[in-house]
Amino acid sequence: MVPEAIVNQLVEQRLAQPDCRVNGFVLEGFPVNQSQLNHLTAMNANPSIIIQLEQTETEAVKRLSKRRIDPETGANYNINIDLLNN
Repeated sequence: MVPEAIVNQLVEQRLAQPDCRVNGFVLEGFPVNQSQLNHLTAMNANPSIIIQLEQTETEAVKRLSKRRIDPETGANYNINIDLLNN
């Protein structure tokens, strides 16, 4: 686990970068608690859109069990996805 103070500092530094300020940003898995939410609020990093995706634990395990990593490129892929027919 990374200490919360370090995570907050890294997020703050990243969101201050010009590309985030101009183009916006997506945060995945942050904030995870009230303290982190308070930090975002103090930074005036108020979201304009919030999307919450949910899945069952069974579906998560099923998807993770089909995940593979290409040993040459390090890219992740899922063996259930047929890219030629999608």
